[in-house]
Amino acid sequence: MNVQNIVVSKHIKRMYGLLSDGQRQTAGGYTTDNGIGQSDDTAAELYISDRMMHQRNVAAQISAEAQDEISILQIAEKRLVEENDALQKMEELARKAAFDNLSDAERREVADKSSKLIKEIDNISESTRFNELSPLNAGESDVDDASRKAGIGADKRLGPDARQTIDEMRKLFCGVFCDASSGNLGIGEIDLSTEKSSGRAVDLVREAKQQINVFQGSFAKEHERLEKVLRSLHGAETERTDRKNINDPESASEMLNNSKGAIIKHADKSVVAQANSAANGMMKLLQ
Repeated sequence: MNVQNIVVSKHIKRMYGLLSDGQRQTAGGYTTDNGIGQSDDTAAELYISDRMMHQRNVAAQISAEAQDEISILQIAEKRLVEENDALQKMEELARKAAFDNLSDAERREVADKSSKLIKEIDNISESTRFNELSPLNAGESDVDDASRKAGIGADKRLGPDARQTIDEMRKLFCGVFCDASSGNLGIGEIDLSTEKSSGRAVDLVREAKQQINVFQGSFAKEHERLEKVLRSLHGAETERTDRKNINDPESASEMLNNSKGAIIKHADKSVVAQANSAANGMMKLLQ
């Protein structure tokens, strides 16, 4: 295409040069996934990416641990309710043995039912397990062993700090485990053979029920603490997502500006044609 108006063409060339420079600068600051567009920053970008991946892995592992522990607590809480129901039946039997006029045969039957309930309580305490942990039959060795397994079981890629965090978390969790066996509850040897001993049995069963309530309160408190851990992890992840979303509109704006620049740049032929047309019109008027 021939340009007849050299003044207009020089102006257009200058503007296109400025526009191209601006586009190159804009493109340099914008890369996919909000990356760093300069080669000098590649190492920093990789370091930040690795750190973020590490943090996500640690958060995922801690979240998995917390969810497992909540599952253990839910199972233990349900089993404590079953023990409490058994204690309620034992209290009714003890009251009957203490205040009702029972024959020897009836008293033996009541004592036999009470013994079966004691065995049921012990069975609940011993059989409640999750991932080799016994939340209702815990001793000092169980806590130490669980903490050791928590440290070994952690993903080695998470690093020593993450393993220590998970180890401490599991130690604190194991600290709320309880011994809900009949012996620890004080009802392992209750005697319903006489009215006097049955009256004492009523008091022992009541104390056992109070101890179950203490265990349930400890589990509920630990459950709440673990829920806070999960909410904190979820909040941190949401914050990272929000920061990414904040950057997205800026990226979209840059892309829009680039698109506008490309449209203007590709319109050069149209602008030059209009300039030539204007010059031709003036020449015709002068003729």
